[in-house]
Amino acid sequence: MWTSQADEAAGRTEEAMDMNDLIPLKDYAEKNNIDVSTLRHRIRNGTLPEAVKMANAWFVPRDLPLVDNRTKGRTRRWKNKEE
Repeated sequence: MWTSQADEAAGRTEEAMDMNDLIPLKDYAEKNNIDVSTLRHRIRNGTLPEAVKMANAWFVPRDLPLVDNRTKGRTRRWKNKEE
């Protein structure tokens, strides 16, 4: 099992992180009322680096907060446009 950057920043290592700290992606999705496919998409895009794949299943830390990075209204290009 590898250690993500978030784990290193929190002081967690491979030895300190065990199966008791991880929950399946499906359970995390139900807990946070979000679709599993959305979480898989975030894993593919690299916006959920704390996810760990073991065998055929994805796991995330039990205490991982769900962060929504969407913006409302204007796009980034519009915000950065100099007038």
